[in-house]
Amino acid sequence: MIAQIRLFRVIKLLTLQWLIICSVKAQTDFTANGDTAGCTDFHVTFTITAPSIGTFDSVKWYFGFGDTVRSRGINTMNAVYTGEGQFNVTVIIKNHAPAIKVNYIKVHQAINALFRSENYTIGNSYRFIPYTPITDPVASYFYMWSYKDSIAGTTITKPTKTVSISNQTYAIDSFTFKKGIYKVKLRIQDTYGCTSASEIPMVITDSVLLPNVFAPNSQEYYEIDPKDISIVLHFQVFNRYGMLIFEQEASHILWDGLTFSGQEVNTGVYFYILKATQGDPSGKYNQQGFIHLFR
Repeated sequence: MIAQIRLFRVIKLLTLQWLIICSVKAQTDFTANGDTAGCTDFHVTFTITAPSIGTFDSVKWYFGFGDTVRSRGINTMNAVYTGEGQFNVTVIIKNHAPAIKVNYIKVHQAINALFRSENYTIGNSYRFIPYTPITDPVASYFYMWSYKDSIAGTTITKPTKTVSISNQTYAIDSFTFKKGIYKVKLRIQDTYGCTSASEIPMVITDSVLLPNVFAPNSQEYYEIDPKDISIVLHFQVFNRYGMLIFEQEASHILWDGLTFSGQEVNTGVYFYILKATQGDPSGKYNQQGFIHLFR
């Protein structure tokens, strides 16, 4: 009799445990395949590690940046984080307890390495000034400037500059060129490991060689482009009678072969005067000459 009572109690306890287990939904879990911290654009592949996904199980993902992705019978999902921040990731599987990981993905924004040039003194001495300011009060940024002579095949690499939010003007670099064709490159790396790079060509001559032939039918514009927004040019065109027929002041001169009134100018020789009103201390753009126009 005592043995039967004990057996009844054991069965009752096991039954209660089974009911408790059945009443609790299985816990969902997932992991990121690789690092959970990186730089934009940060690619992450997530994999559900529990429970096993059946063919017809519906899965809903929340990556933390507003996107919701639904799938069925798939235990992996890819996400691309294009903005900086810390992101909560949630997975919901029908009939299972959801998995929520707070601040699971950490993304840092690489600073843009775009820069502009400035001819700041007589001769071929230029400054190179980054466009993007530093806004992170904690990070340090390592600016690496290099100057490649495309004709000689040599490269001069400047010592790395460590720049922070408090000394941003230190990022500016300068270089004095000889005549030639160059590639100027800036590479920036920060303390998070994020990198960015930018490169611009530089053609250095003693003076600016302007085209003296213009055929509006085959060329869209007569163009003068210093490729430097700090330079402002004043361009005038005169006919053989000395009458001003076209005038423009801009950083990038474009003449379509028309007069002020929109009439096509005839085939002939035209006189031009070009002056720089800003940003050309060496006077390279102060020129005058003739344009042979053909239609």
